[in-house]
Amino acid sequence: MAITSSQVGTANTLEQFRVQFNNLQTDVSGLEAGTLSYTALSATTISVSELTVTSSLSADSFIFEGDTDDDFETTLTVTDPTADRTITLPNATTTLVGQDTTDTLTNKTLTTPTITTPVINAGAQLKNGSTSAGFAEFFEDSDNGTNKVTLIGPASTADVTLTLPAETGTVISTGTTANTLITGQTSISSGDIASGSDELIISDASASTFKRVTVDNLISSAGGLTSVAADSTPQLGGDLDINGNDIVSTSNANIDILPNGSGVINLDGNGSSGGVSISDGSIDIRTGTGSIAQMRFFCESSNAHAQTLKAQPHSASSSSTLTLPAATGTLIGTGDTGTLPLAAMDIDGGTDIGADLTTTDLIVVDDGAGGTNRKAALSRVVTLINANIDDPTALSIALG
Repeated sequence: MAITSSQVGTANTLEQFRVQFNNLQTDVSGLEAGTLSYTALSATTISVSELTVTSSLSADSFIFEGDTDDDFETTLTVTDPTADRTITLPNATTTLVGQDTTDTLTNKTLTTPTITTPVINAGAQLKNGSTSAGFAEFFEDSDNGTNKVTLIGPASTADVTLTLPAETGTVISTGTTANTLITGQTSISSGDIASGSDELIISDASASTFKRVTVDNLISSAGGLTSVAADSTPQLGGDLDINGNDIVSTSNANIDILPNGSGVINLDGNGSSGGVSISDGSIDIRTGTGSIAQMRFFCESSNAHAQTLKAQPHSASSSSTLTLPAATGTLIGTGDTGTLPLAAMDIDGGTDIGADLTTTDLIVVDDGAGGTNRKAALSRVVTLINANIDDPTALSIALG
C-alpha cells in the first residue's frame, strides 16, 4: 500500500520512493480492474458488485441492492455487542430462516426447545432414542413445573391406534381412583330403564374387548334372573309375572310367604272386593263375581268327585259360626243317612216343650234295633201298650 503525504520525510531514500510509487501504481490498476485485495479496509460506504473477504470484515451494516438498481435494498446489521460474538454460516447451499418469516424446515433436530402454541399440520412422531418409548409431558397449571402427567407409548409389538372421543369429557384410566365416569352421570330409576334399548358395557373375555348389550339381552343370555341369593332383602318394583310357570323351591324345602306387620296374603284378588286373604291362621274368602263363596274338596281318584262347603246367600243375613267337633268323626248333613251317635245328642241343653204331651207329638225310634232311625207319634206308644198290658182301658184313662 502506498504511503500518504504525511508519511514522506527528509529521511526517506530514493529507493523507498520507488517502492511506494510501484505500490501506488498497483493500487490504481486494481481500482480500475475492480480486483483489489486489502489487508485492512476502512470506509464509510463501499459499493461493489461482489466483495470477497478472506479473514475479517468490520462494519455496522451491509446494504445489498440486489439484481435491480432501485429504491429497495436489504440491510444486514448487528446489535451493538456486549461481548465477542460469532455467527457461523452453514457449510451448504441453503436459505436462511428469519424470526418473522414463514418457512418450512426439513430434517431439523431441536434440543430442549420452548415452543409457544405450535401448530402441527400433519402427524407428530415422538421418539426417545432407539431403546426408549416416546412420551409427552403435560405440566400442571398452578406452577407449571412441579407436577406433570406423562403420556408414554407402550412396549408394543405392533401398531396401536387410540382414537380420542368426539365430545368433551375426561379420559378414565385403569389407575383412576375417582369413579367420575359413573358418579358424574345422571341417575336413572328402575322404572325409567328401557330394557330393550338401554345398554350396558361388558368385557368379552374371549375377544379381550369391551362390548355393549341391552338389558333384555343380558337377562335372556343368562337364562333370565337366575339368583337373588346375594340380596338378603330383595324387592320388586312392580308385579311379578311368572309367565305361566311355577314358583318352586329346592328339593323338600318350604316356601314361606310372610307379609310385613299386620299385612295379609291376598290370592286371586285384593282381599277387599274379592280373593282369598290369609293372615296368621285366619282365612277369609270373598267373591268379586256375585257368586256365593265356597270351597271344594275333591276325591283322590282323578278329582272325579268333590264335596263343596258353601256359604249361605245374602238373603239369609247369616253371620253364624260353625265350630268343628272336638272328637274324630264324620259330619252328617240333613241329606245324609249316616249314623249319628246317641252321645252326640245333648237333650239337656234343649228347650222344654212347655205343654202336656199328646198322641200327636213325635219321638225318634230305631226301626228294628240297628235299623234305620225313624220318627213315630206318641199314639204308637199307646197302641203298643194297649197290646201288651192286661187293662189297656185303665192306661188310656191315665194317659188321658
